[in-house]
Amino acid sequence: MFDKKIAFIMPIYPPHYDYARAFLKSWRRFQMPRQADLFFVFSSAEEAALFAEAEQKIVMPADIMDECLRRDSGIINVKKLYAINELKDRFKYLIVIDAESIILRSLNLLDLCERYFKDKILYGNYARKDVLTIVNSCLSYFPQGKAETFDHRLYLWFNQLCIYKTDNLNDFFAQTGIFKDIAALGRKDFDYYIYMLYLIFYQGFRVKNIGVTAAYGFCEDVVGNLEFVSNDYKTIPFPLATKNTEKHLPPP
Repeated sequence: MFDKKIAFIMPIYPPHYDYARAFLKSWRRFQMPRQADLFFVFSSAEEAALFAEAEQKIVMPADIMDECLRRDSGIINVKKLYAINELKDRFKYLIVIDAESIILRSLNLLDLCERYFKDKILYGNYARKDVLTIVNSCLSYFPQGKAETFDHRLYLWFNQLCIYKTDNLNDFFAQTGIFKDIAALGRKDFDYYIYMLYLIFYQGFRVKNIGVTAAYGFCEDVVGNLEFVSNDYKTIPFPLATKNTEKHLPPP
């Protein structure tokens, strides 16, 4: 077991290397290496060699990548889950982020992770776009009838950090069968959406309607035209936001 209990996972490819470099600056500025390790996930050794800034790398096996290309799979989802499986026995929590992210303030990461799994609340909003194709694709990993246990019209994506608790990952894999054929993951099989559904169905999490209608997820919104049905969203300590949504949130 590592001294650190948390690792970040960032899937990456060459067009996003500049994003990753900007993230690394913020990672170091707020002294995140004191709290967590950071792993970049590359599609090949050749791509990994082009990003010298990465201190810790996970390189996808060529046979899995070849199969993903043959099937036109959701490669980013495959890369995330492969890395999660690689690291699940080494850390207590895994946080998956995209390269377009940046850290804006200091955080107590362990406290954030432990409160998340203690409170067991997921935040959702109604979406104007057709998100049900994504939700239904993710629901397909579970027995029929599970969707009736909550209002699955509430869209959960990126209204919370993508935090995995590693001591339930073996059960997550067993309940969903998601790792039996990882290259079969489609573009709409969002890794963390499937895990959030698992948390609802098997770990006692509940969904809270934040009272906002957005194009997709509230915290990832870059479009604007938000409709606020209530002020519930103002009471939620969201740990992430875009420039568009940050202005609507109370100070941290």
